[in-house]
Amino acid sequence: MLIKWLIILSRLILQELKPDLPFSFLVIVEPMVSPKGQEQLKSLRKSLTTRASKRQELWSSRLHFKQELGAPTRHAAKWDPRVLDSFVVREILHHQNYN
Repeated sequence: MLIKWLIILSRLILQELKPDLPFSFLVIVEPMVSPKGQEQLKSLRKSLTTRASKRQELWSSRLHFKQELGAPTRHAAKWDPRVLDSFVVREILHHQNYN
C-alpha cells in the first residue's frame, strides 16, 4: 500500500516539474507506415492531407502566427511556451515579397 501511495505522489510531483532536459537528437515516427498495411491508414492519410491543404502559408507577422498557432483550439496550445517561442523564431522564415 505504501508503494502505491509513493507512486501516486511521485506522479503528482512530476506533473508539476518542468525539467530542462538537454537532448542531442529527435526521433520522428513516420505516420504513413504501418505493419497492418496501407488500408489501415486511409482515414489518417485523408485527415492529414486535408489539413495540410488548408494550412496557411503566409502570415502578416511572427506575432500573428504565434497567436494563431497557440489558440486554445489548436494542438500547439498544449506546447510548453518555450517550445512555441522557439518554433516561431527558428522555423518561420521572412518572405521577401510579403508586405
